[in-house]
Amino acid sequence: MIDFPTPIETALAYIRIYNTHDPVALRRLYRDDFLVENPLWTGTKTVDEAVTTIQHVWATLPGARFELKNVIADGEV
Repeated sequence: MIDFPTPIETALAYIRIYNTHDPVALRRLYRDDFLVENPLWTGTKTVDEAVTTIQHVWATLPGARFELKNVIADGEV
């Protein structure tokens, strides 16, 4: 797991890692006991299940990227 000092740094790291399609770096963002909820699926998945699902998204949509417009954390944009 990687520690980030602020919620904004965490969001920026997630976007950067997602956009590089790096499953190893994505996996390192989560604790082992973390459960992931996502609009891509119903319910929760373990981290490994979530990373595998996201890898399928990347394989199906190789151009999949997030474009960050605003981050709102602790009342700041």
